[in-house]
Amino acid sequence: MAALAGTCLAAVFAAPASAQPPPITPPAPGVTPGTAVTPSTGPDMFYTATDGTVWIKQGAGTGGPPVPYGGRLLSAPAPIWTGSAEIVFGQGTDGQLWYNQLGAVFGTPWQPLGGRLTSKPGAVSLGGGAYAVFVRGTDGAVWERLYTGTAWDPWQRVGGQVLPGTGPTAAYLTGTGHIYVGVVGTNRQMYLKVANLSTGFFSIGGQTTASPALTAISPSTLAAFSRGTNGAGYYDRYIEAEGPTGWQSMGGQLTSGLAASSGIAAGTATTYTFGLGTDNQVYQETGTWATYPPSFSGWIQVTG
Repeated sequence: MAALAGTCLAAVFAAPASAQPPPITPPAPGVTPGTAVTPSTGPDMFYTATDGTVWIKQGAGTGGPPVPYGGRLLSAPAPIWTGSAEIVFGQGTDGQLWYNQLGAVFGTPWQPLGGRLTSKPGAVSLGGGAYAVFVRGTDGAVWERLYTGTAWDPWQRVGGQVLPGTGPTAAYLTGTGHIYVGVVGTNRQMYLKVANLSTGFFSIGGQTTASPALTAISPSTLAAFSRGTNGAGYYDRYIEAEGPTGWQSMGGQLTSGLAASSGIAAGTATTYTFGLGTDNQVYQETGTWATYPPSFSGWIQVTG
């Protein structure tokens, strides 16, 4: 698809001294950002701009301005770090799932994966070069496509009914090998399911009408994030052996769903949560999970 080829950023050539940087295209209103943590840059943040193009801000709150990444999407980007590469998934302008692997420069061609999406995708790395992508299909259910490390498996129906206008999120627990998919149900509560088990979806409560986020903070513990019906950000901790802890406010006033990634910073599990504020710019809140409740930085503006 020509529209997904994007434009190449000539990162390997120095610009003339008189050249001005291109104007930054702002985020599309209400469209959830995406994030992945890499060893070299920390939390990278991606967003879909008002013209559908994808932008990246490497290092997020500590990095430079966002720059064009390439491609054109109908909804939010879903990046992952596989352990050796950063890969971005998204809903192309033809409704298919497309992906792009970050190379030496931004703007390399995107590749199609088929399917018919009705939301942003959610993706997760499974280690060993494997990863899984989840989407909301035309039947309202969750569908999955798995990359084994060598080949793509066919699409598989996971089930459930996802609230229109929202998309799935996913996380992987290394302690059990369980792949979790998180969605907003038609009753506006958040639900989880272990995608590689035959058990069904189960509610962890809350009330939201925006796409949620899910990330692993230990081999047996997930952190879930959502935008409450009052516009504030909320978090919940889910421990496999104990269940959810209960939703708590992170404050702020948000106008999109949330994206979250996690990593180890200064020896401590750390989460990076992103969402659009009322000024349509991207905001970041960093959480330190050395103790519970975690310590949060407060929302800081990272675009605009």
